[in-house]
Amino acid sequence: MHIGMVIRSQLWLRALAGAIGICTTASMQAAPTLSEVMAKALAKAPELQALSAAVEEQAAQVDQAQRWHNPSLDLEKENFSGSRAYRGSAMAEYTATLGQTIEIAGKRRLRTELADAALERAELELTIERGVVTAEVRRRYAALQLAQSELEIAREQLATVRSAVDVVQAKRGAGVSGGLEEARTQVAVSMSEVEVEKASRELAHAQARSANLWGGPAEEVAGDVQALTLVEPIADDPTLERRLIEGLRWQLIESRQASQASHTAVARAAAWPDVSVRVGHRWFEEGDDNAWLVGVSVPFPLFDRNADGIRAARAGQARANAEASVSQRRLLESLDSSLDRVRTAHATATRLEQETLPLARRSYALVEEGYRLGQYELLYLLEAQQTLFTVEAGVASALGELHFALSDLDEILVTGPSTSSTR
Repeated sequence: MHIGMVIRSQLWLRALAGAIGICTTASMQAAPTLSEVMAKALAKAPELQALSAAVEEQAAQVDQAQRWHNPSLDLEKENFSGSRAYRGSAMAEYTATLGQTIEIAGKRRLRTELADAALERAELELTIERGVVTAEVRRRYAALQLAQSELEIAREQLATVRSAVDVVQAKRGAGVSGGLEEARTQVAVSMSEVEVEKASRELAHAQARSANLWGGPAEEVAGDVQALTLVEPIADDPTLERRLIEGLRWQLIESRQASQASHTAVARAAAWPDVSVRVGHRWFEEGDDNAWLVGVSVPFPLFDRNADGIRAARAGQARANAEASVSQRRLLESLDSSLDRVRTAHATATRLEQETLPLARRSYALVEEGYRLGQYELLYLLEAQQTLFTVEAGVASALGELHFALSDLDEILVTGPSTSSTR
């Protein structure tokens, strides 16, 4: 039995590249690319639809906050239906008054600034969620790549073991007893079949999860773009920390903190009463005379100067400052944890791919050559094959973990549309 290393290398590279397409029929449309799935996920994600509506809601609130109070029109009729001279309407007086409340202490400006801050937060949350959805698409595509790689490896392992069974059966047909070799190969076939079934189920699950992002049929999903490859090391810590501080999540924390300061300013302004100005015209039934009138109304802040509202706003400001510090610290901790995970996965994948895998291939080649020359029994060859398959699966798993960790890091460092990711 001879299993060429050239064929094995080609299968391994094909597994790492994601095995373009999944055995579709000729009538089936081509699988959507990563960019197509990304676009559909961003267009259909309910989280993004909800946040888009929130942005529209806050934009309307900004327009509403800029509006003046409506004027009031008062109509009065006095001195009628009384006694003696005031019987009937001969002595009646008619008054029409137009009143307008004028806000002082910058209430309208402060109210508008508060609504603007809420709109800014809504826009930040929408952009951050776009980054979250983008990272999730990449995670699920990486999972699809990993599932495809593992299925390819499992199928190749099964094919190799079945070839060993054929060798043992050929020996038995030639009058040579299979004995232990036959038993071991049958066990290996059974275990390999279990691995193929398991990998097939995991691939179907990965396909379904990817299809859920855009609502298409699961069987049409294939990771034909983003291959599981060993990426270059990411930037150093100071660079990433600066990106975090300049990123959208940090801006959102600062925006919430500034918004509470605006609430405090609004509470202070509420301590000043608004002025109402009135302009009117009066007509006297007797003598058919008329006159103008003006008036100003200023509430006297004797019982309520919004002291408790100011105190509550100040407490809210202190709470917001403390929560901002906690959130910023947790963001920095998440960055450190995610960065450690990326570097650990990168180191593992690098060593497995560049050191362990070549050793496993070389070991297998030596055993295979010895087996063909009659120096080793079939069991040694099976063991060498199993070791090589295990290492190949380990490389695929490490590369998958690396891409998962990179997606998580991108989610933490989410930036505006024009800024590149960690990859």
